[in-house]
Amino acid sequence: MDGKAAQMVFSGPPYNVPIDSHVGNSDKNQHREFAMASGEMSQAVFTAFLKTAFRNLADHSADSSIDFLCMDWRHLTEILAAGQKVYDELKNLIVWAKDNVGAGTFYRSRYELIFVFKKGTAPHINNFELGQHGRYRSNDWEYRAINSRHGQCMEDLDLHPTENLCRWSPM
Repeated sequence: MDGKAAQMVFSGPPYNVPIDSHVGNSDKNQHREFAMASGEMSQAVFTAFLKTAFRNLADHSADSSIDFLCMDWRHLTEILAAGQKVYDELKNLIVWAKDNVGAGTFYRSRYELIFVFKKGTAPHINNFELGQHGRYRSNDWEYRAINSRHGQCMEDLDLHPTENLCRWSPM
């Protein structure tokens, strides 16, 4: 970033969930376990891991940056605990509703949580101008996931085992 500070971060830190038994490995897409945070960390260790990661993000972000941090429901307590130690404000919680269900055994998740934190107290950049110019936004998003089996989404699934965005393709 050549010494510049980020105004916005969008990150999906590791979920501390093992790939084996949580992510469906089809015959074509066999995914290996991640090197770290693949289910081996205790709650306290994972919270400390997230806090360190978020501190690194915040250290390279401007006063007023908005950081979007994705996490599944299993670790919402850890992400909130870590985020509240690093950031100055939890701005919102976004629910990304996908067009296909993802990993799970008891209930299969069709959504992902996106925690929106703000660093600092300076006014953040407002590109939305909500209510002006007919613009609208909400905290529930509907975008295709890689596992939606639509066109290029299957190519993207080869790159990563979880249900990430399919090149921001709206449903």
